[in-house]
Amino acid sequence: TCPLLLRVFTTNNGRHHRMDEFSRGNVPSSELQIYTWMDATLKELTSLVKEVYPEARKKGTHFNFAIVFTDVKRPGYR
Repeated sequence: TCPLLLRVFTTNNGRHHRMDEFSRGNVPSSELQIYTWMDATLKELTSLVKEVYPEARKKGTHFNFAIVFTDVKRPGYR
């Protein structure tokens, strides 16, 4: 088994999701779940996204990555 389930949230507008979209136990509906290794490169992650999300294969598609994580000091995400 792979040691990591990576939750990826896609957009088609060229911007990251707003932080308030991750509030109160909610997440954006555009979630992809990708099983991968802890040492996967961004290039490898890009390939995995393209495998499971045909929209990402279109010519001119750009990938931007951001990390969203649970804030242990206060409720919510950063």
